[in-house]
Amino acid sequence: MKCLALLLSTVVLSGCFHWVPEGHDGMAEAYEVSYQDAATLNQLNAQRLVESQFLLHTLVLEGGLEIAPASLHRARMQWVRAMREHSNGLDQVVAEQLQVLDDQIAEMQTRVSRHEQAASRPNGKASL
Repeated sequence: MKCLALLLSTVVLSGCFHWVPEGHDGMAEAYEVSYQDAATLNQLNAQRLVESQFLLHTLVLEGGLEIAPASLHRARMQWVRAMREHSNGLDQVVAEQLQVLDDQIAEMQTRVSRHEQAASRPNGKASL
C-alpha cells in the first residue's frame, strides 16, 4: 500500500514540474549583462572597496574601537568577505556586500559622532 501511494505521488508530482531546455528562457537568459557592464561594475567595486577600507580606518582613529568594538569587527569581516568575493570575480555579490557594509559604516559613524557630542558637553552626559 505504501509503495502504491509513493508511486502515485511520484507520478503526480513529476507531471507538475517542467525543465526548461538549455538555452531557452531559463533564469540565466532572463538578464543580459554585457562585458562592458561587468567591467564597469568590477571597477566600481574596486573603488568602493578602497573607500570602505579608508572609512573603516578613519573610524578606528576616531575611537570606534572603544565605542563599538563588535560593530567595527562585523564591518571589518564584511569588508573581508567583499574583498574575497571581488578577487573571485563575483561582482554582483560584491555590490550587495558593499551595500551592507555602507549601512554598517554609516551606523557606526552616527554612533561615534553621538559619542563625541556627548563627550563635548559640560556634564558629559548624552541626551536621549
